Amino acid sequence: MCFAQACRNAGVVRRRGMTLVEALVVVGVLLILAGLLLPALGRVRATVRRLRCAANLRELAVATIQYHDAMGCMPPTDLSWWEWLAPGLSDHVISRDFSPQSHLLPWLGQTELYNAINFQVDHFMAHPFLADTYAFRANLTVLRTRVEVFVCPADGEARKGPCLSYRGNMGLLDHIPTRRGWPDSGHGMFRAPPITLAEVTDGLSVTAMYAERVVGSVQAGQRSRDTDPVRRAMLPASTGVDVPRRADQWAAVCAVASVVNWGVVWPNWLAGRYWLPTTGRFALYNHVLVPNATVWDCSLAYNWGAFSARSVHAGGVVNVVFGDGHVRPVSGSIDLKVWRALGTRDGGELVSLEW
Repeated sequence: MCFAQACRNAGVVRRRGMTLVEALVVVGVLLILAGLLLPALGRVRATVRRLRCAANLRELAVATIQYHDAMGCMPPTDLSWWEWLAPGLSDHVISRDFSPQSHLLPWLGQTELYNAINFQVDHFMAHPFLADTYAFRANLTVLRTRVEVFVCPADGEARKGPCLSYRGNMGLLDHIPTRRGWPDSGHGMFRAPPITLAEVTDGLSVTAMYAERVVGSVQAGQRSRDTDPVRRAMLPASTGVDVPRRADQWAAVCAVASVVNWGVVWPNWLAGRYWLPTTGRFALYNHVLVPNATVWDCSLAYNWGAFSARSVHAGGVVNVVFGDGHVRPVSGSIDLKVWRALGTRDGGELVSLEW
């Protein structure tokens, strides 16, 4: 009796293995399912990251309102009191330029870190490359400390260090209203000297408080061939005129700089990479350009120029938190006039809640 017949007689059944064709079919089905599920999973993760960003912004807004209630004003953009006490002095006589966000630490559960800051040093950010000054060394440990609520998880660059993903709104242009002949300066939620919420006469629900801003490119000091404006910014070799004093003038300068690749990339690798310093390079933004504008940002100084709200979220949206604490994603397709109206606290513009 053959072996197979003996097995059948003994009740043993031999099972045929999977053929190569069948295995390939199974693998093909799994690949198709993965192709369908992975993009959906990626979209879910992106949505979660955007919502976490929105939650961080709301937490900052709540802390800001608590600071206001305790201190009687908004967090200061710097601790320099010379300009409004002695308006005849030239700019930057003294500058203790610590970010508004740094003053919020006790309301964010970071009292110990706040107490470690030496707010008495002058010219903390007097050099664009964080030169080795006494002021720099006096706050070196704090400068290198990461605060999670300041970081948007969607921005891979921001997750690498003590970065700041959320900037305070300084209005149409600059945060210093006493600059002579600068009519677009000082109209945001953050200005020097700090305002009270009662001075937001346009309404808290239609005045931006903070918005997202990705950190700068890791490459610096070179003429850029990159056409992506998200992380890059231009330092125009010349504006062709005196320093522009209006938002429209800066928008025009940046548009030209973007087209002709005019000038070099300013040290944008530092932009937003630290939460402790202030200025438009680190802690503030303005409404010269719409969110995620295709025009590159450009600047001649820490606050003079376009410092736009920008993000890496899908759909080109940027999370913005308003003075009443509500967060809303804003698309780059928003009308520039509406966006600028949302940036001013006292412009008298009529903005519908349905914009």
